[in-house]
Order: sequence, then structure tokens, then C-alpha cells
Amino acid sequence: MEWDWRSLVSPVDPYNRSTVLTPIVAAAGVVGVVMLSGVAIAATITAAAALLALYFLLSHVFGFDITMDLPGVK
Repeated sequence: MEWDWRSLVSPVDPYNRSTVLTPIVAAAGVVGVVMLSGVAIAATITAAAALLALYFLLSHVFGFDITMDLPGVK
């Protein structure tokens, strides 16, 4: 049982019957994965920006002292 990287991006049985649509379906799958990865990265960056804004508001505007102490470190 041997496989290569093309088996990961090639369409499965109902979608690989047409020789014209096979590359289109494979390209659409790759574009979909790349697009969803971009959405996940953008969501992570947005969440980090919101946390930084919250830290700025709490520490500089409202005057809270936010410190992070590691357990076991003196």
C-alpha cells in the first residue's frame, strides 16, 4: 500500500469521473483549505489585538496593576 502527496489533493470517487472537473475540484479544495486557514489566522490576530486593547485599558486608563507571576519562581 503506497501513496503519495497527490492522493491528498485528488478528488474521491463521485467527483473524479470527469477529466475536466477533476483538477477544478482539487484546486477548489486546496483554495478552500487555504482560505479557511487564513480565516483562522485572522481570528487569532483579532483576538490577540482585543486582549492587547483590554490590557491597555485596564493598566493605563483605569490604573490596574497586572502582573504575571510564575509559580515556583522566586
